[in-house]
Amino acid sequence: MTWAAVIWLVIVIADLWIALILVTPGTSWHRPLPEMIALVPAVSWVLLLGVTVCAIVGAALGKQQWWMALVQIVVTVVMAAFGIIRLDIVPRNYSAAPHTDNAPQPPIHVMTLNCRYGHADPTQIVRTVRRNHVDVLALQEVTKDLLDGLKLAGIADELPFSCTAHASTRDNGGVNALFSRVQPLSTQTRSIDLHSSDVPTATFTVGDHAHQRRIMFASAHIYSPQRGARSWGQGIADLARFPGFARAHNASDIAVMGDLNANVSHPTFRLMLLGATLEQSSHDRADAQMDNSPYALHPSDTHQHSAAVSPIVPLMDSSLEARSHGPMTTRSGKPGNFAARLRRGPVTFPIHWHILPPVLELDHILHTPGLRCTHLQSLTIIGSDHAALIAELHPVSAHSDSVRTAPSSRA
Repeated sequence: MTWAAVIWLVIVIADLWIALILVTPGTSWHRPLPEMIALVPAVSWVLLLGVTVCAIVGAALGKQQWWMALVQIVVTVVMAAFGIIRLDIVPRNYSAAPHTDNAPQPPIHVMTLNCRYGHADPTQIVRTVRRNHVDVLALQEVTKDLLDGLKLAGIADELPFSCTAHASTRDNGGVNALFSRVQPLSTQTRSIDLHSSDVPTATFTVGDHAHQRRIMFASAHIYSPQRGARSWGQGIADLARFPGFARAHNASDIAVMGDLNANVSHPTFRLMLLGATLEQSSHDRADAQMDNSPYALHPSDTHQHSAAVSPIVPLMDSSLEARSHGPMTTRSGKPGNFAARLRRGPVTFPIHWHILPPVLELDHILHTPGLRCTHLQSLTIIGSDHAALIAELHPVSAHSDSVRTAPSSRA
């Protein structure tokens, strides 16, 4: 096989890999597709650098023509750019102009961290909260030992109020927890059923008397594909029900923070951001009958709930929004360089490798259009294999233009 043939074979294989981001959501619920799709940005970078070097070396050594090397590089640049930047598959609401508010309100500083079976350093967590003036902290994979460590480290001095989910056999490496600087209006240790650890929520009242509104915060952790690709996919799809759940509990907006084990490369994740709830896939849920919320997806009444859930509200990903409208910083807290800007957002896993950099963006801060992210950064926490995400969220004016009301069968 000639030098050029080998390069073209590599290009075709890599291009087919990158094209996996365009498969249907249901198709992606089969392993190893979730893992392969998550690696598309990394594969794109390797393809771009590898083919460019090999094409130039081959032409320099006389193993192929220079025009052939140029064609190979151009084709590779186009496909790699699609896999890295993915402009054509990003929801359009992220490219719109930022909202304005006649009565600006103080920003809300939030932080999320997967604590790796409770091994994250509690002292550093508290120190990070203090230095970044965090108002709401979402933790995943929390254990009793970590809670005790946080207490000894002085978490109550910064965030005296907390809501921790109850432990269960479904826990995904530990429970999820929320800590806050001010007392919430209400809390729930379990909200919608995500097939994994229970999702606690806390609702707060923000703004002055004239512009008062309620915002719900949630700490979530989706199963990884290794725990079952269908449970993984259904968990991501079910996140689309959070805006409706918040409205049912008198909250105007919601921010969902946590390790979601997916990114915008995954078709199900993109569909979830647009507000689709994938009711048609609910028949695959083994424990659908366990979810008794008004937004549960049951196989017997899928069509009824499809018509009843209203309004349909998209979820914004702070990674996309910060890239479009505001600064995005890296793990060191410094402004992102050109390579970082090409990524959709901070890669957060695995952060504990000493030789290779993190390659996957698994942690997210999602929010409804009534909030806007203007700053996003990732930081390393000792003991965790995930980076912490810290965002600055601003309540904005009414967003009726971003809300699509579905037909309702209710009287």
